[in-house]
Amino acid sequence: MVMVTSLVTSVVTRKWGGEPGMEQEFAQRFWSKVKRGPECWIWLGAKTTGGNGAFKVEGRLERAQRVAWFLDRGAWPAGELRHRCGTAGCVRPDHLEEEKTRAAPVRRHRAR
Repeated sequence: MVMVTSLVTSVVTRKWGGEPGMEQEFAQRFWSKVKRGPECWIWLGAKTTGGNGAFKVEGRLERAQRVAWFLDRGAWPAGELRHRCGTAGCVRPDHLEEEKTRAAPVRRHRAR
């Protein structure tokens, strides 16, 4: 937990220019908006029209599942996240996975 806390401190400070010590307040503010059930952890805060959580950080909106991923792993996901459970409002870190990006289809031109 100490390692994750120090990672959160440095990343929060780097990403948002926050003051040291902000990470604990940041994590508490985030997790206070989550109802932890036996399966999914449901986001109770603001939501997008698609049902995903939205969390304001220093005046900017982040998707709640991305913040949960960050708080759990200490790094931001490289791409979009998918809910393995199928519940849009779930922020349980082990229910989230990074989407595999598909390569754009190659269009073949016929020789004339």
